[in-house]
Amino acid sequence: TDHMGTDGLRYRDTTQDAMAVANVDPEFALLRMRQVFEQQTPDGGGCFSFFPDDNRPVSDSPRRSDNTVWQIYTIHNLIAETGRMELLDEVIPYRDGSPGTVYEHILRGLEYIYERRGSNGLPTLYYADWNDSLALFQDEAAESVMLGMQLVYACKLFKEIAAHREADDHLAWCDQVIAELTDILNSDKVWDGRWYRRLLLSNGKTLGSAANRQGRIYLNPQSWAVISRVGDYENRGRIAMDAVAELLDTEAGLQILAPPFTGIPEPEDPPLGSNPGIGENGGIFCHANTWAVIAECLLERPERAWKYFRQILPEVVSDKFGAAHYQREPYVFVSSIIGPVSDRFGEGGISWLTGTANWMHVAALHYILGVRPTLDGLVVEPCLPAALTQARVTRNYRGETQSINLIQGEPNER
Repeated sequence: TDHMGTDGLRYRDTTQDAMAVANVDPEFALLRMRQVFEQQTPDGGGCFSFFPDDNRPVSDSPRRSDNTVWQIYTIHNLIAETGRMELLDEVIPYRDGSPGTVYEHILRGLEYIYERRGSNGLPTLYYADWNDSLALFQDEAAESVMLGMQLVYACKLFKEIAAHREADDHLAWCDQVIAELTDILNSDKVWDGRWYRRLLLSNGKTLGSAANRQGRIYLNPQSWAVISRVGDYENRGRIAMDAVAELLDTEAGLQILAPPFTGIPEPEDPPLGSNPGIGENGGIFCHANTWAVIAECLLERPERAWKYFRQILPEVVSDKFGAAHYQREPYVFVSSIIGPVSDRFGEGGISWLTGTANWMHVAALHYILGVRPTLDGLVVEPCLPAALTQARVTRNYRGETQSINLIQGEPNER
């Protein structure tokens, strides 16, 4: 439907949803991205939500620092799917009516994040990055490790587009950002010894450190260290994902952090947000699990990738804990599953409203099955577990039907 709910369309959520849709309905994905770019401000900033069907004003609050990092992910996938590089030259007005090409919208969005960094050189958190619960720490000057890694990955994707356009100045800018942020992210400020920290707080403290009494390890920086290749340094991405397997894995999925918070910022302080084990406070946040699946595929560890993929499937969780306990539909992803510190472990959270569906599509098709569109064509790099001896992928790609047989231990035949 083209009609929005009471909250309209969320800027970053719509961008992520369009990413997976680009592989099955590129025109609809492009329509959504036009609507997103029309809400961008000329300086490159995004917004919280917007209402394309009526005259309600755009909502800029709360200010999320990650809004414009997602745009390159979606457009890159859209062009890889269609081969239509000319989409980058389409002119879409900014919110004030001034013109900008798709290429310029993306670049300004990345520059917006890079130019608003903190004293340590990482992107400023403001209200929150992807993880809304970080707003509970009320530190808008904190710096986000996750967003720093995402910006590195974004610049690597943007480099591929800039190279096609022979935009040497933009290639040089991307190289500078990648090198600078990679150094900071692997410094002692961020690397904790076995994993990457989550936030650098403005008071000099950190979240996601073994020195913390609660929230010692967060899932997302470990996954994005691998996805961005920041963790290639000294094999840290693999080390960090091993810590994830040891400290965050449960029979219903990976916890977003551990141990959960009983008080914020310290255990003796008042409780804020969700109870321990629920939602973003140590729950199994399904959206975050998808990036761990991708990370394990990139590390060429198919058994662990398959385990992480399968254990949050709705029908699997419903069967394991019982439909009456799970309480959600066994055919649609939930936002989160209650974690093991709660006596409600295995109960499903909000269904029909999560970016998990988008990213699980990407994890399954692009990484586990390994049939991934690139700017130069379709790549086949499967990451199949031993139990999946063969699979077939039939898909339409740039006007032709491709039938790809994936056979364990044998060369792929098309």
